[in-house]
Amino acid sequence: MGLNTKEERNRVLDHIALTCWTIWKTRNRAVFDNNNPHPQRALKSISDQVNERLLLKHKITHPTLGNNRQTPIARWIAPPTSLAKINVDAAWHQGSCRAGAGIIIRNSEGSFMGAKFVTFHAETALDAESVAFLEGCKFARYALSLTLWS
Repeated sequence: MGLNTKEERNRVLDHIALTCWTIWKTRNRAVFDNNNPHPQRALKSISDQVNERLLLKHKITHPTLGNNRQTPIARWIAPPTSLAKINVDAAWHQGSCRAGAGIIIRNSEGSFMGAKFVTFHAETALDAESVAFLEGCKFARYALSLTLWS
């Protein structure tokens, strides 16, 4: 199976980015949470996420197939040509006040340009979201200094 189409190349690059992201998260859990890395769990997570993406793509392509109600279509909206887009999301556990943030940068074509995951302590969900946003800004500045995009 060759990479003859742009869609096929993007799909493969997306899987590579997902794999790198999962390895990075597994590494961070081992380092920051003093957990032993579990390669089999990481591989299962990658497989599950790839399958979920394929299922989501099928649902988007065929929103009413086997279903009488419309499936909402989740779409990433590209930035203007000369810009990159940074998406940030935070997660927070109330009992331990542990939090994490995921940051991803894509260019105007939707191509993966960089990603980062950070863990930290936060008293509230709002604190976690605020720190995530700040980390996204720092990562953007860092990525710009490396000229990840022009």
